[in-house]
Amino acid sequence: MSSLDIPVNKNEWYAMDAIHKIEDRTDIDECEKKVLKERVKQDRENAKRVSNDAFQIQVIAFGVIIIQIFLLVFIVLIPSKNHIKPS
Repeated sequence: MSSLDIPVNKNEWYAMDAIHKIEDRTDIDECEKKVLKERVKQDRENAKRVSNDAFQIQVIAFGVIIIQIFLLVFIVLIPSKNHIKPS
């Protein structure tokens, strides 16, 4: 069971499909197959890393936007000295 590499999304499926196509090729030797499969796996890992980084950046950007909205509301709700009537 541990040797199964089950794809969890389309990108994973495409990578696994590419690996199976490489495995089925008869015009290249085993060494070249191994190199091509490792390249596909490395590309998949790089895509995962980029995707994770992009998600983290989106989370941080969302947090910054929430803070900016909070500060904007806070600034708008501060009473202005010009609007206070003198007694």
